[in-house]
Amino acid sequence: MGSRIQARGKSTWCLDVNTGKLLWQIENKGHAYIPLIAENKGFFCIGNNIYSISLRDGSLNWEQNEPDTYIFNPKKNG
Repeated sequence: MGSRIQARGKSTWCLDVNTGKLLWQIENKGHAYIPLIAENKGFFCIGNNIYSISLRDGSLNWEQNEPDTYIFNPKKNG
């Protein structure tokens, strides 16, 4: 899973690691940081928001907002 962060990129995508084929691509609000992959989900941050998406098809599981600060790279603890 990767995200475009330069040149006004506004999408996150998932590639098949064996073939390099694009499995899905979703629009985002731009400048997504390094994603975390855990429990068959992808997590990424843009500005004040964190998003959880399905790795199967890129559908949104949930999103959360932190209005007081920017959120960067999600981490898994435990």
